[in-house]
Amino acid sequence: MTTFPSIPLDTERGPSTPVLKRKRIGEEFVGMVVEQKLRDHRTMAGVVVMKADGVTPKQEQMLTVVTISSTMVVGLGQEEHTATPGEVVRIIFASGGLSTWIDTKDAFKRSAGRGLNVGDVVTLSHTYAEVYAGAGSKPTNVATQEEADRYRAQGRQIGYRGPVVVRQPTAAEGAAWAEQVFAARAATVAAPAISVDVYDDAPF
Repeated sequence: MTTFPSIPLDTERGPSTPVLKRKRIGEEFVGMVVEQKLRDHRTMAGVVVMKADGVTPKQEQMLTVVTISSTMVVGLGQEEHTATPGEVVRIIFASGGLSTWIDTKDAFKRSAGRGLNVGDVVTLSHTYAEVYAGAGSKPTNVATQEEADRYRAQGRQIGYRGPVVVRQPTAAEGAAWAEQVFAARAATVAAPAISVDVYDDAPF
C-alpha cells in the first residue's frame, strides 16, 4: 500500500523560537539553560556548510535558554525585539563561537565537578567588535561602538565578540523556571505539534 504525504504546505504551524542576535558593544544576556543540540551548520537557505575537506559538515551548537535579563535583541527574520525575562530564546554557536562555547563548558565542568544541567546560567557580553576587510582577512578589533559604526558605514563586515560564562544558579534564582520550560518542551516532543524550526540568523 502506497503512503502519500498528508500535511499541506500551507498548514498553520506553531511559532519558532527567536534567535539571540549580536548588535552592539556593551550588550549583555543572562539566561538559564534548557537544552543543547549539536547539529550541522547551515546557511540561511538551509544548505549544509562543509569544512575545507569538502566532506565533513561544519558543526554548530544550538542552545535553548530562558531569559533572566537582557539588553540583547532576539528575532526571527526581520522581526526583532529585546529579549524579556521569562522568554525562551535560542543561542547558536558556530565556527569560533563553537570553540569558545566548548572551552566555556570545559571550564565549568572543572570548577563545578559536573557537566551542564537544566537551570545553569549562561552570560554573554559584547566587549569589542571585529572588523573584516574581506573573506580570509585577519579582523581588526575595535573597542567602541562609534568605531564599529564608522566601519559599518564603509561597508565593512562587523562581528561582535566577548566572554561567555556559565555558572550554577544562585539560591534566589533556583532552577525551577528552566525546569518548567524543559518539562513543557519534553511534553511537546512526546505529542508534537506541526512545526518547522528553520535556521534564520547568523550564529555567534
